[in-house]
Amino acid sequence: MNASVKRLAALLAKDAAIHGRDILLTMGALVGLSAALWWFGRQPFDVLMSVIFTFNFLLAGFWGDWLISREKTKGTFAWIRSTPVDDRELVLAKVAAVSICVTVLWTATSVLCGAAYWLAGRAHLWVGLLLILLAFAAVSIASRWRFGQKLGQNLPFLLVGLFMAIVTIAARTGEPMLIDPERLLRTHQGVVLIASLAAATFVGAVTLTLHWVRRSDTVQLLE
Repeated sequence: MNASVKRLAALLAKDAAIHGRDILLTMGALVGLSAALWWFGRQPFDVLMSVIFTFNFLLAGFWGDWLISREKTKGTFAWIRSTPVDDRELVLAKVAAVSICVTVLWTATSVLCGAAYWLAGRAHLWVGLLLILLAFAAVSIASRWRFGQKLGQNLPFLLVGLFMAIVTIAARTGEPMLIDPERLLRTHQGVVLIASLAAATFVGAVTLTLHWVRRSDTVQLLE
């Protein structure tokens, strides 16, 4: 294991020590809620999966804020920058931590309630939805790192809300948009397209965050 990997592991261990208990409690609560909806629910199974995805989507935005805010407000970023840790390692550690949270929660909630549902020819859809969650989490990290608390927390949700409002209005006027997620996710080709866009968004958000952190003075990383 080289020095860079060791530093990444140390950063992940730090986040786990600070936030691990609360993260696990939050995940446990959502898994329990998902299981209850599955066990007692009377709605169609695809509707249940839509609800579970929505829960995961909201948490995907929350993980980024959770893991960045404390570092900014407590001045931890200043301390980390005084160590041999490189900015690239710092950014990648946060991205890895959030990605682990997103992947574990999506896997636990979706597979627990519907393994057979996804295995019935929907594995590609499961992967596509995971990539959407990861992309949104990466945008959340980028926004929270770049902006202050209120704007950094809310901007990703506002952008998604605006996009969905435009898509909904277009659909109701009888001229649905070609990038309407609901339509794209109904076909294999559409899933591949939206998964590709999500992957590109993830890479773009991480790259922009890394460039901004490297260009920023330490005081700009604090609140």
